Amino acid sequence: MRLLAEKLSAHSVSALNLRGMLKIILILLAIWIVLSIIGFVVEGLFWLAVIGLILFVGTAIYGAIKGRGSKA
Repeated sequence: MRLLAEKLSAHSVSALNLRGMLKIILILLAIWIVLSIIGFVVEGLFWLAVIGLILFVGTAIYGAIKGRGSKA
């Protein structure tokens, strides 16, 4: 009888450890998904900023060249 009780308690402890491990894995998976989405958004915004800066500089150069020609 005592051996059976020890096996049952060992089994329930093992099940609790498994649930705890699954909970940790799911939490880490959720954190990974959130960070992946944030990284994708930040990288997209970075490239939009680079394109915007290139277009701004190009427009400024074009305006400077076009402005000089009309003043002279």
